[in-house]
Amino acid sequence: MTVRVITDSAATLPPDLAERLGVLVVPLRIALGNRSLSDGDLDVAALVDHGPDVSTSGPTPGDYLAAIGQGGEEGCVVLTLSREMGAGSFLAAQAAARTVSTPVRVIDTECAAGAQGLVVIAAAHAARNGATIGGVAEAARPVIERVRLVATLPSLDHLARSGHVPDAAAWAARFVGLCPVIEFRRGRVRPLRPAHSAHGARRRLLDRVAEAKPHGTSCLHVCALHALASDGADDLLAAVEAEFRPATSFVGSFSTAMIIHAGPGVLGLAWWWEPLAT
Repeated sequence: MTVRVITDSAATLPPDLAERLGVLVVPLRIALGNRSLSDGDLDVAALVDHGPDVSTSGPTPGDYLAAIGQGGEEGCVVLTLSREMGAGSFLAAQAAARTVSTPVRVIDTECAAGAQGLVVIAAAHAARNGATIGGVAEAARPVIERVRLVATLPSLDHLARSGHVPDAAAWAARFVGLCPVIEFRRGRVRPLRPAHSAHGARRRLLDRVAEAKPHGTSCLHVCALHALASDGADDLLAAVEAEFRPATSFVGSFSTAMIIHAGPGVLGLAWWWEPLAT
């Protein structure tokens, strides 16, 4: 490849898939007391219940410089976690890009988790097919426009604690005893109508994929994502594959940094429908 694609660990790309596509993954940072750790350095179970003692931030400019140093002959395209979720990754990538002579394009994916991963995959396929740095960047843009992410989770408490949903929404979900369903799109989290059961919530995720299908011929690219709920993600992906026969499908596990924000037990689908010429 003459152009290298770089992303951060929020993208939930399985390591073998990232390696196969030639994608470099830069870890987010976790602050635990006075210690600064790379995403993945500690066991998730040891961090989830640390509450205010744990926080996350983007990679450092130095982290990105190390990745850019492994870039292709024509440069790199860096695809970061949404600035709305945390500006650190995007700003660090920009800072690193300004210090090198290598051409570097830094793009805010406006998403996270499996949705971010799908943007990265589209760009990586373009790079593997020999696209220029401009062509790789352009391959990401329609996916950013179209990608969707919906998820169900045991509670909204972790998202409320990190400021991504109102405290009132988390309280209401606890009080009524329903299964929260959220949508993450264009950088923002918003609660959707909750479900009465875990089964109902998962059915609602599948329904959202079907409702988003455009008129005309199209193919589906999808990721089933989870936070310490791999069996549920496997079952969910199997249901998607049986119903829609996607062109791209994989299971993505939340990184430790993502689980700190969303909490364990998250189960979701990220997808985009690609229009096909007839």
